[in-house]
Amino acid sequence: MKFNLLLEKEIKDLDLVLAYNEKFSLYDKVLGYISKKNRTELEVRNYLKKYTSSLEEIDNIINKLYENNILNKENYIRSYINDKIYLSLDGPNKIKNDLINLGFDSYLIEDELVIFTKELIVERINK
Repeated sequence: MKFNLLLEKEIKDLDLVLAYNEKFSLYDKVLGYISKKNRTELEVRNYLKKYTSSLEEIDNIINKLYENNILNKENYIRSYINDKIYLSLDGPNKIKNDLINLGFDSYLIEDELVIFTKELIVERINK
């Protein structure tokens, strides 16, 4: 629609059309990457750096992912903590350090770590 390619049957500015297509191609690649496993912003940025050196383009894609709620820090942290609770014996400090290493702010992590009650910690120590 933007370039009226179907109506005009002629490409007036091929470079502009190709650049526009490349932007959506990268976004599509990222969606495929995220669909396999929940990803962090840091992982997505590193993935995009393989395909483009334009930081502006990377930022635009990241912003669009946040706008569409495909990237969501709180959901990722919550899922990560729940996975660690049910699939490992990691304690709250180790989980917090792991999440900080993944690029999350400590205040976001603290908000979600309230799920770790004293009873849960004692149960994990006993195991």
